Amino acid sequence: MNIISRLSGITLKIIFGLIMIVVVVVAGFGVYFFMEVGSRPSSSTDVVPFNINVGESFSQVTGDLYDAKLVRNTFVFRIRARLLGAEERIQSGYFYLRRDMTMDEILETITSARLVERQVTIPEGLRLEQIAARLEEKGWNKEKFIQLVKKGDYQFGFLDDKPPGASVEGFLFPDTYRIPASYTEDDIIIMMLKRFGDQYSAPLRDKARTGMGIYKVVTMASLIEREAVVASERPIIASVFYNRLNKGMMLQSDPTAQWARDTENARNNLNFSKWWDKPVPKDLEIDSPYNTYKAKALPPGPICNPGLASLSAATEPATTDYYYFVATGDKEGTHDFSRTYEEHALKVKQYSS
Repeated sequence: MNIISRLSGITLKIIFGLIMIVVVVVAGFGVYFFMEVGSRPSSSTDVVPFNINVGESFSQVTGDLYDAKLVRNTFVFRIRARLLGAEERIQSGYFYLRRDMTMDEILETITSARLVERQVTIPEGLRLEQIAARLEEKGWNKEKFIQLVKKGDYQFGFLDDKPPGASVEGFLFPDTYRIPASYTEDDIIIMMLKRFGDQYSAPLRDKARTGMGIYKVVTMASLIEREAVVASERPIIASVFYNRLNKGMMLQSDPTAQWARDTENARNNLNFSKWWDKPVPKDLEIDSPYNTYKAKALPPGPICNPGLASLSAATEPATTDYYYFVATGDKEGTHDFSRTYEEHALKVKQYSS
């Protein structure tokens, strides 16, 4: 009987010990689990664009979050998602996640109704006012956006040679943007400037710096953007403008006269919207440093916001001995190039007849 009692006592101690071990392990895991759930993988507040495709599994999404270093423990993340019933509530779309978000914050964002972003397409060659009008259609303040572009202080290396007081027009990179609804006008400008820096690569920027400087190259690109239609002609048009500058000739670019005319008209009419109408002879006589029919230099700043093709052409122009070009009037929008004024005059007559 004593032996049985002793054995029973030993068994109970073993069972109790095992239970205590299980309790300690479970408690330890619980503490670890909730510490991991509440932890932030980074102290950085940088925003990371994150896309979830239609039909993508939760396992794929988790793997993508881990690869993007937004989640550091996929096992804990999946358990937490299951506990919250989040696996079946993932929304497809384009999200902006911060690097310092907790698991719960990420799950809340990617399972929320997709009313958190607005898509805005900015084509190449638009003026500041045209971009502002497109943003206004999506709910942002047009006048605030314009004033920030003109007066805001933005710190990017590619703006180092921007003249004091000059706006960042020309650097608002054309693209299709998915903009969080919570973004301010200032946030949007920063987003567009960052996209400029991403697209106009460091090697191109370095080449521009060793030439006449990034700001003047962007100004040149803005002229090319408004003149060119066919992609292959952009470097040739760039060569014409550079050849004329090097020879001390006026650029005589119609878009600069259009810019000067439209700027004056908009100053007198806040609802002005007839940008870039074809110039008439009197427009070429407008007294403005932007009108290259009157000023023997580049305009003081960009006349529009050029895309990458025009930026590349302005940075790496073709090598030609052309000094003139005229639109042929064909449906493709091509130009005919000439070396002499006499040759150019004949072509102008040919294409205008």
